Amino acid sequence: TAFADYILMDPSEEYGPIFALMQEKIYMSKIVVEFLQKNRDATYEDLLNKIETTVPPAGLNFNCFTEDTLLRHAQFVVEQVESYDEAGDSDEQPIIVTPCM
Repeated sequence: TAFADYILMDPSEEYGPIFALMQEKIYMSKIVVEFLQKNRDATYEDLLNKIETTVPPAGLNFNCFTEDTLLRHAQFVVEQVESYDEAGDSDEQPIIVTPCM
């Protein structure tokens, strides 16, 4: 508001499922972008291995990532990779063109 900032620690029960889905998408995107930054020659199988061996942060409504998780959020993840590339310097190679993607 104009008078204060509020930090909400947990969503209400009504909004919890929406926030859980968004957190899953965010963490999946983070894993993919960070992996592609460091492994430009990686294959799809390499990415899947990274995703499946990454433990999500504690306190979330899910306890593992799978290929189904990636596929369920594929459009969002691709859009985040594209956004990452657009924000990069002109001399940086885009990660959207890596073999994995």
